[in-house]
Amino acid sequence: MLIYLTIVIFAQSLCAKQIKIEDASSKNLEEIIESDEKISVLWYNQNCKTCNKVLEILEKRLDDILASGTMILKINDKKKAKNFGVRNFPSLSLIRQKTSILYEENILDEIKLIKFLSQDIDEKISTEIDQLSVTELDNLVSKHKYVAVFFYEKKDNSVESNIISIEKILEDFENVTLVVSTNLTEARMYGISTFPGLILCINKIAEIFKGNITQKHDIYDWLLSQTSKIEQFDSKLNLLPLIVSAEQIPNEDKFVKNLDFMNKNNLVLFLYENEDKISKKIKNCLENIKIRIEEDDIQIQSIKMTDTSDIQVSSLPALVYIKSGFKTIYEGNLLNEIMIQEWIEIEYKSNQDVIEDMSNEQIQDLLVKNTYVLVFTYALESQACEDALKQLEQIDDETDAIGVIFVKTQDKNFLQTYGIESYPSIIYFEHKMPSIYDGDINEETELLTWVLYQMKEDTIENINREIFMQMIDDMEFLSVFFYDNTENSNKVLRHLELIDVEASEFGVRMVKINDQLMSKKYGHRTPPGLGYFRKGNYVKFEGDLFDDEEILDWLTDPNVMEISDQIEKVNKKMFEKLISRNEFLAVFFYSDSDCKQCSNVLIELENIDDDAEIAGIPIVKLENLELAKTVGVFSLPSIVFFRNFGQDAIIYTGDIKKEEHILEWMLIQKDPFNEAIEDKSGEDIINMIKESKYLAVFLYQHEENMESNEILSEIENIDDDLKRQKITIVKSTDESFSEENGIQDFPALIFFKEGVPNLFEGDIGVVEEVLDWLIDMKVESHIELINRPILTTMIQEIQYVAVLFYKQNCRTCDQISSELEKIDNDCNMYGIQLVKLKDPQLAKRYGIRTFPSLVYFRNGNPLTFEGDLKVELSVLEWLTDDDNRELDDEIEEVNNRMLDKLLESSPLIAVFFYDNECVQCDIILEQMEKIDDEVDQFGIDFVKNSDPRAARQYNIYNTPALVYFRKMDPVVYDGDMFDENQILQWLTSQNVFETKHEIEEVNRKMLEKLLDENEFMVVYFYEDDCNECDQMLSKLENIDDEVDSLDITFVKVNDPRYAKKYGVVKIPSLVYFRRKFPSIFRESLAEEKDVLQWISSNRYKQLELGVFMYAVVFLAVLFVGYTVFLLFGLRQSEVERKKEE
Repeated sequence: MLIYLTIVIFAQSLCAKQIKIEDASSKNLEEIIESDEKISVLWYNQNCKTCNKVLEILEKRLDDILASGTMILKINDKKKAKNFGVRNFPSLSLIRQKTSILYEENILDEIKLIKFLSQDIDEKISTEIDQLSVTELDNLVSKHKYVAVFFYEKKDNSVESNIISIEKILEDFENVTLVVSTNLTEARMYGISTFPGLILCINKIAEIFKGNITQKHDIYDWLLSQTSKIEQFDSKLNLLPLIVSAEQIPNEDKFVKNLDFMNKNNLVLFLYENEDKISKKIKNCLENIKIRIEEDDIQIQSIKMTDTSDIQVSSLPALVYIKSGFKTIYEGNLLNEIMIQEWIEIEYKSNQDVIEDMSNEQIQDLLVKNTYVLVFTYALESQACEDALKQLEQIDDETDAIGVIFVKTQDKNFLQTYGIESYPSIIYFEHKMPSIYDGDINEETELLTWVLYQMKEDTIENINREIFMQMIDDMEFLSVFFYDNTENSNKVLRHLELIDVEASEFGVRMVKINDQLMSKKYGHRTPPGLGYFRKGNYVKFEGDLFDDEEILDWLTDPNVMEISDQIEKVNKKMFEKLISRNEFLAVFFYSDSDCKQCSNVLIELENIDDDAEIAGIPIVKLENLELAKTVGVFSLPSIVFFRNFGQDAIIYTGDIKKEEHILEWMLIQKDPFNEAIEDKSGEDIINMIKESKYLAVFLYQHEENMESNEILSEIENIDDDLKRQKITIVKSTDESFSEENGIQDFPALIFFKEGVPNLFEGDIGVVEEVLDWLIDMKVESHIELINRPILTTMIQEIQYVAVLFYKQNCRTCDQISSELEKIDNDCNMYGIQLVKLKDPQLAKRYGIRTFPSLVYFRNGNPLTFEGDLKVELSVLEWLTDDDNRELDDEIEEVNNRMLDKLLESSPLIAVFFYDNECVQCDIILEQMEKIDDEVDQFGIDFVKNSDPRAARQYNIYNTPALVYFRKMDPVVYDGDMFDENQILQWLTSQNVFETKHEIEEVNRKMLEKLLDENEFMVVYFYEDDCNECDQMLSKLENIDDEVDSLDITFVKVNDPRYAKKYGVVKIPSLVYFRRKFPSIFRESLAEEKDVLQWISSNRYKQLELGVFMYAVVFLAVLFVGYTVFLLFGLRQSEVERKKEE
């Protein structure tokens, strides 16, 4: 009475306030339920936008709800909500007499919501055959062994007699519960395609009635056959020496389906094509054998080949013996009863009490075909393995009875795959997922109990290191519990096993591992610990391990599950959670198996994933055709945009292969009513120019200018058209921005294409003309129109600018402008900005008297084109020519395209890769510019590049870096970059510029340096446009390696005038240098063997040198002797003569 009074007072207080729904605790709810009042409960979460919206609806209609006699509460308690079948929030329950009805419609539909709360719950409860919701049906199936569900259409008025008939039939089946449902979507998920339909759920597994629903006898026989099979199976389980009831053992399809023959054991199957005389005779033989065979567990069946696809044989008729998922085909006479009986008995004996030995390939095949597999791994000549095997063979029959295939193996590949290092060991597989048994293998009863527990309960698999590493690579979402043999680990494990099933519904696989090394590797020095791998990326759980609700929320949190740089794959459960949390959500429905376009479309979506995320639109992918059909998608691939927390679903009908169209469509769906052009400041516009590829800026004066406002309203009418073209348009009254861009007349329009401005010079009041111009500027290649202030800015900021000066009403100017637009894209690729300017006064400053004229600014230095402007290719060649591009006393900046061109055309080029934010780079550049001219004298082009993509193309990941390209072959400088002399010495070093299998190209300066450094050299002089030169060069390159082996440097020089210095009068020619002394080859260069012999003889001319030296010595001795004779010989004669006198 006191409780009832409390309820009345509570209800009156609610009516009096009519403002808020009271928050209640779980304890309060239990007390109110005991009072037998009709109660409705709003189950909600904190920080849930949808929950707040539902609460607003209910509080607005609170008077109507209370008037219907329904008390309403709100509760924030996840654990309590689970008791009432609530998994998603917000949810609404109607409770009376401890029976709960869950609201299944759109929870934001106010009319349906109030109608549900106002219904008479007594009629619902007292119905003899229940009409259940999806959640209630799931709860009923999970609690009862047998549940029959009759599905029918609401409009079908003839089903009442069918329901009464089925109800009478079930009077003979006391353990079968009958319910009815009009949820056709749920029916189709069970496989029912025509209505009315009937299914029987046996231990959660659904069997469909395929007969005539109006025939009572057919339904009765079908129910009898289905229930009797299960009871027979349960009777086998009761024989097991285990404290486990038969209802705890799961029932799989293979104990119910008649045609799943490969899962049978000791089955003799006769397969035939037609019911002919031979087939009948063989059947009679088998019937006779069946009578004589003493073994009760041998089954003999006959079936047409067209009725099964499980078994494949080469010819028919055939006799097959099936045991443990494997078949043996009888090869003898099918009409010889004695031979067939002997063969059956032999096969039967080979299968008794023996665990079959299998290879790795056989086990993998077994895992594909069977749900439950137990593998015993052993080693030869191991007494422990032999003892364990004897014990385990005692439970072989029991494992067969519960549907577990038990095999053994010593295959090294299997052991290596699953990281088995100690023997004996047991691995249990369920749906191909391994779990390692850590109990006593010799206790066979304990093992069987463990297997049954694994089958029945949703346990967390125990794995080792090898399986762990393999799972990280294979599984998209993997949760790992690192544990040890402590009480804390056991307590945490019990909490985790409470949420294992729900985590798996979100696609999260949970495993456990007892490995201290792996635990420390992932940051858990003292187990227990929990971690999460998303596509191999690891996240550590930092919360309370004893709070299973917190762990589940963390594991299924979309922010935690999110993987960067790719679209997340979700299942139905994850989708439901995302849709309840996100006001906007884009879902890509696809299929991995039978959708050729899906992979290509997915690539397009991943290109816009980041942009969509920035715009507040998460994109996920979902492989669920049934769910797709509920929103109107019947073919894949498809993109659906969900708005207002899933209330609105919009299907994309545009070109699914155009990523920019898809992103534009998503942004429109997110905010379809936003049509105003945004007003931006000059600073904002400058940032947008950097970020936006296509930007139109409408510049106007303040509101007192009526003309600007009228034109602006017209421009806003084409805003949507511009969005479809991916052109962003903004407006601004910023005077400083207008002044910087030389705008003096308002209103004005500037179009920025990849940061380059283009002025609109048409009638801005005609919006059709403006729209056509903007689209044309975006799509086509046009030379941008600029003014004097914009040119000044460009010259300061852009290294290469080509300006076409023209004048008004000049037909030639228009004609040449059209011709030059053909090379506009090419100029952009080479980093040259081509623009046009109508400013005769500025043109006079550069000496221009006739129009049109082209001026080329290189770092502000002007150069006038003197050629024919009508030949656009000659203009492009002039603009990209190295001589015109080079700047004195400065290393030229090049982009990727220009760099590629230089590498193709220049044999020797040095590239300095740097970063604009690098402080040291400026200092290094100053040092390098000191040697730029000198490097150029050696025929080496010196340039710089600040694009990291160009550097990565040549495997340069750290800047600054100096790379020397010889015929596009890169060499990286590893010396001191601040020492310009060392850099010059390195660039001109023979070891650096020399390339294998090719004669190196040098100029005069380099040749003189090489002659100073090398004792022996061979130089090939040639010239351009000389066919003979090319032919001789190709022949000489055949002996390049042999010349190098003679320690002779071999180079080529394209300089006929310089060749005359060494006496060369004919090109091509070959000159041999010994200590700078030249020797010209006079024979034919076409005979490379003669050339090589000549070079070799010059290299080793030792004999001629010796004779010459001997001659010199002889003459010297003769000269000395003659001198001595003159000095002393004649003087002696004179003394003698005097003596005689």
